[in-house]
Order: sequence, then C-alpha cells, then structure tokens
Amino acid sequence: MPAASSPSSARARPLLVPALALVVVVALAIAAFAGTSDDGDGGGDAGAGGTEADDARAAGEALAHRDPDDPRALGDVDAPVVMIEWSDFQCPFCASFALETMPDLVEEYVEAGVLRFEWRDFPVLGEDSFTAAMAGRAAAEQDAFFELHDEIFEREFERNTGELSVESLTELAGDLGLDTGRFEQDMQDPELEQAVRTDLQTGQQIGFTGTPAFVINGRSMVGGQPTDTFRQVIEQAAEEAGA
Repeated sequence: MPAASSPSSARARPLLVPALALVVVVALAIAAFAGTSDDGDGGGDAGAGGTEADDARAAGEALAHRDPDDPRALGDVDAPVVMIEWSDFQCPFCASFALETMPDLVEEYVEAGVLRFEWRDFPVLGEDSFTAAMAGRAAAEQDAFFELHDEIFEREFERNTGELSVESLTELAGDLGLDTGRFEQDMQDPELEQAVRTDLQTGQQIGFTGTPAFVINGRSMVGGQPTDTFRQVIEQAAEEAGA
C-alpha cells in the first residue's frame, strides 16, 4: 500500500486529468472490467478511434459497475453520467464532499436521472481506514451503506486512534437498527476483504494516491473541490453524452 497523502497534498493536485491521459492510465482497468484488449484498431490516439470525449466515456464505462443491485450506488443504472468516488472514511475532504457537496448533487442530478454515483473503497490513511471500509461493506450487505457512510463522516472520528474499531462500528450499526451479529460476521468475511482490496488496487492502477478521487465519465478529479466545479464537470459530461 502506498504512503498516505495528506489532505493538503490532495487539495494541491491538479483539478482535472486530461481525458486522453486517463484513457491511457486505465488501459489495464478496461481490459479487466470490460474484457477487452488492444488489438491494434484503437491505439492510444483519440483521432484513430473517435473523439477524445468518446474515448474518455469508454474508459469511464469500463470502470463503472452499473449494477442495479449495488447498495453502494445511487441513481439510475442508465444515467448518462457516472461519477465514481474512491474514498477513505478517515479523510476530512471526503467528509466534506459527503456531507456538503453530495446532497446537492443528488438533489440536482441523481434525482433528475442525469447522474449515477458509485462508491469505491480507497483506505489509504491507516489501519482504521481499512476497518471502516469493511464496516461499509458489512452495512451494504444489509442495504444500509449510505446510512453508515453518513454516520461515520458526521461523527468525525479521530484518525488512527482506534476509535474506528470493530466494536465501535458494530455499536454504530446497532444504533442504525442493523443486525449486529450479522454485521460483525460480515466484517470478518474474506470475500468482502478482497472486494475492498480490489477497489484499492483499481484506484492505484489509475494513479490515485490520495482521497477523495473521482472519475466522471472517464475524466478524473482529485482532492476537495467546490460544488460548482462538480456541477460544471457533470453538465459538460451530460452534454457530451447527448443528455
């Protein structure tokens, strides 16, 4: 696992990665998730296989799950824009996005059928981050991912102090009305652990090192950004998708 980046370093990174650069970076992800490989027809040149925006959307679709039963996703499976977030429950900028920006995006774009949101685990800030990611997975098994997601971020747990322990998270799950016995068992599930690691590895393959990090129809955004910046990128992506 790479060394965790500080929130300040995440904020300092460039806002957008050019679409074509992301296409190159996610070549492995495209092969893994879409079952395709470079047969010489597409190359890496946007001009050879279509426009840069087309290639970006293809890269984004390779990463999007669009699973109608995904409890860690919000919005229509056929929405023209998919926002994928790689996030860490100990990241303060992730908390700001979750509590301040995301509700506006849900109201304005998810509920309108324009945007689909998909969460990915990216526990890079310490052992407690991984424990919290497992708790999110366990809550998702009871269709309560976003309820736990909001509670963890709202409570502002101190980073890597052991506050995000199996015991405290199980207690929090009980406060939310979840089956705590099942929850605690799921937190030890090796299949769910591997799913967390898969999310992490995919983000690393893209080149992410800090959180929050996003892919929106094949374009990446890294770090805490104003809500209006997300609006701009979403609306541009929707326009390019013909929505």
